Amino acid sequence: MARGETIEVRQIGKLVQVKGNVAIVEWEDREQEEVRAPALAKCKSGQEFEAMVTRDRETYRFKSLDCCQLLEPTREITESESDELWRSLQTTANLPSSSWDEL
Repeated sequence: MARGETIEVRQIGKLVQVKGNVAIVEWEDREQEEVRAPALAKCKSGQEFEAMVTRDRETYRFKSLDCCQLLEPTREITESESDELWRSLQTTANLPSSSWDEL
């Protein structure tokens, strides 16, 4: 593989802070990274965004960020909301019984 090849990945992040022309981004996996990306100029601290990120194929180092789309703010759900959601999901117990002979 030729050195310098890149890959493009869709990533969701949150702008943590801006220091001059460097933005500190926290990605979905909780990793923080300093990036130089003019596309983040429209973001405010705490704002979540989705973007196409170009990275080095071998080292995964940040190269550039394009197509930045701001995301609607999310909120954490309460424990009771979580329980209600889990109870509402269907399980295999709800499926009709069957066997290979019936197929």
